[in-house]
Amino acid sequence: MNQILQNKEGKVEHSLEIHKGNANRIKDLRYYKPDKYSIDGQKYHLITHWNDLFVKLMELYADKNNLEEGNLSFIDSGSRILIISDPSKDEKKLRKKLKNGLWILTNFSSKYLSRFCFALAKELNIELKIQLRPTRFRVQRKYRKK
Repeated sequence: MNQILQNKEGKVEHSLEIHKGNANRIKDLRYYKPDKYSIDGQKYHLITHWNDLFVKLMELYADKNNLEEGNLSFIDSGSRILIISDPSKDEKKLRKKLKNGLWILTNFSSKYLSRFCFALAKELNIELKIQLRPTRFRVQRKYRKK
């Protein structure tokens, strides 16, 4: 952790990596964003936000499965409808459009989005690995230590 905080702002030499083995142990992801992800454990792709990674995995899932309006059985989105076909103008701000024309709700915290990503990876039977970078807030040490 100290190595991450000692680097110049914007330059991350050391990062945390989460995968299915340690995803449940890392509970607080408020101060981390995804930097790179891999679906095969070999080749990494750049990514900047949790909701972008969630959308990419949903598109992979949609390629292999038939998506319909409503919720997915393996993702607990509470009382919020995860996938809809025709959102209102205000609701489009909270959703991202998938390739098949459906809209997915992405207005969740990093904690939930990371869980959703690993639930999708389990359904797709892929080895998802995510390298995390600290947020600017974490780098500037503006958080309180408890």
